[in-house]
Amino acid sequence: MRRVAAGDAVFSPRLAGFVLDAFAGDRSPPVDPELDALTAREREILQLLMTGASNKLIAIRLGIAEATVKVHLKTLLRKIDVNNRTQAAIWAMHNGFTADGAPIPTRVLHAVSA
Repeated sequence: MRRVAAGDAVFSPRLAGFVLDAFAGDRSPPVDPELDALTAREREILQLLMTGASNKLIAIRLGIAEATVKVHLKTLLRKIDVNNRTQAAIWAMHNGFTADGAPIPTRVLHAVSA
């Protein structure tokens, strides 16, 4: 209970074993065709979308025309198979993006007896 109250994630030994086994095998990052298909500019736009930036603000920050942002955004939405910018931001969070470009922090796993 103390570990949960401290914010740690607590798993049963069996579940922790599955997680550790999954990471013990192939150490190469998983291949995500959607992620690999994104250009550097689309990744920049995706990160700015996560901050809630408008097309106009994205254009100003990247030094491009607002119409160009719209073209990149339309292509980006199609590539990751989502319908709008909110879904794109959620997709980005689920695929390791952060608004500032820093990696998402990981939490420590602790196995406990049931």
